[in-house]
Amino acid sequence: MYPHTHHETSQPILDVSHLTVRYNGRDALENVTFHLHEGERVAVVGPNGAGKSTLLKVVAGVLQPTTGEVKIYGSIPNKHVCIGYIPQRSHVDWNFPVTVSDVVMMGRSAKLGPFNWPHKKDWEFVNH
Repeated sequence: MYPHTHHETSQPILDVSHLTVRYNGRDALENVTFHLHEGERVAVVGPNGAGKSTLLKVVAGVLQPTTGEVKIYGSIPNKHVCIGYIPQRSHVDWNFPVTVSDVVMMGRSAKLGPFNWPHKKDWEFVNH
């Protein structure tokens, strides 16, 4: 992971400490520790099987660690935390009727609120 900036004085947004995840007796992640502060950007890179998806599943609260902990804003993630995870698929249904604009607008839905339609400003954001 390659953080862009570092802020020693702020509480980490994401705090991963001594994280280990095992599948069938084999370590998918072993003793991973890092802290992500507000304003930082990070890239998670590595070959297939390196544990990238496993890390994201633990952060999203989809998977429990074998040892160690993950905290988001000081709390352990669970299914009630507003984090999304979309699993990888080897098959893509190219007939699925959705455009890139539709997907971006889906991301705006949290700002719209329930039962509200997108406004002109939302469409300007999507089309920018």
